[in-house]
Amino acid sequence: MNIRQITENKKQYLDLLLLGDEQESMIDRYLDKGDMFVLFDEGVKSVCVVVQLDQETCEMKNIATDPRHQRKGYGKTLIEFTFEHYKNQCKTMFVGTGESPKIITFYESLGFRRSHVVKNFFTENYDHPIFEDGIQLVDMIYLQKDFENPMNTESKTMFVDFNKMADYYDAMYVDSVGYENECAQVVDLVRQFGKTDGNSLLDIACGTGEQAKILASHFEVVGLDLSEGMVEIARKKVPETEFHVADMCDFDLGRQFDVAVNLYGSIGFAENFERMKAAVKITYQHLKSGGVFILTPWSTRETFQEGIFSTADNRDGICFCRMEVIQRLAEGKVRVEMHHLIGRNLEVRSCKHEQTITLFSESEYVSALESAGFEIVERLDADRFRMGAFVCTKTLNAK
Repeated sequence: MNIRQITENKKQYLDLLLLGDEQESMIDRYLDKGDMFVLFDEGVKSVCVVVQLDQETCEMKNIATDPRHQRKGYGKTLIEFTFEHYKNQCKTMFVGTGESPKIITFYESLGFRRSHVVKNFFTENYDHPIFEDGIQLVDMIYLQKDFENPMNTESKTMFVDFNKMADYYDAMYVDSVGYENECAQVVDLVRQFGKTDGNSLLDIACGTGEQAKILASHFEVVGLDLSEGMVEIARKKVPETEFHVADMCDFDLGRQFDVAVNLYGSIGFAENFERMKAAVKITYQHLKSGGVFILTPWSTRETFQEGIFSTADNRDGICFCRMEVIQRLAEGKVRVEMHHLIGRNLEVRSCKHEQTITLFSESEYVSALESAGFEIVERLDADRFRMGAFVCTKTLNAK
């Protein structure tokens, strides 16, 4: 028995690939960019395709065994081979399947655990109904396996190194007029829906504190962000405001607030649905009964569009050119490839960053918010609030 990586003429194994994914046009989406491995044991027995999504994650897109040789351990052997192959290259492997108890149990026996669900994946992406054990598949069930290796240190919800961007972030990304308008909307929404007597606001994923600076004229603001570099700038910008270096999915400030905001799509840094739910739940726990929570999604699976964004300008003594390639890697993952030129003090430097964003569906946001205990009182689209927003309240008398 041996396993080989196939780099050319991958379509020669199409018959086997179609057992794992029965529409060729869907296979074409990932075959060229994926790594193909074939298990041989006196002939071809199993095949799989794995796509490296980014520096942190990969996804097993296809795994199939010749029906004449199933239940002999070939599929398990091939999957375990991929674990060894990728464990030093990424932290997490994802695999998607239909709502098939038999298949899900198989993956769980190999160390996978449920991650998230993509609603209507099979009905919306395939040109014919897909059945497994006589059941029509509708939703895609994603499972994940976290590798235990030196890369996989304590989980933090941020992949791009914002510390390296902190010194030019404001010049390149801050839209003062847009921030002013957004903060004015926050004030209006709190007046409309808030039912507390206090005036405290928690700014989650506060970045360099630009919004905190504006909001501080209306609220007693406390900010938190995972980037030490960003928080350092925020403390200098708004010295009277309290800032913390903390993960939005796992923090404890020891108090509750009248208002909480998580703006500018920062929730997209949650690696999966469970982490997103944790971020929403912990926000609920930090909010007073009758308080308001405003959450801005980083697009949604339903509304996301790929593209290239570019701009150039001169602000705050910094000349810059910004170009970003925004591309879907998988149904629930987006890669933002950032190319920056920064000119200052007669010197020009070039920076390249990559960040991975998780795309959650509209129903996943609703599920996370409602399961935490929030009531969604208004859903604003991107025409009414920058990037759109879920406006939520914590029910009176809730703990």
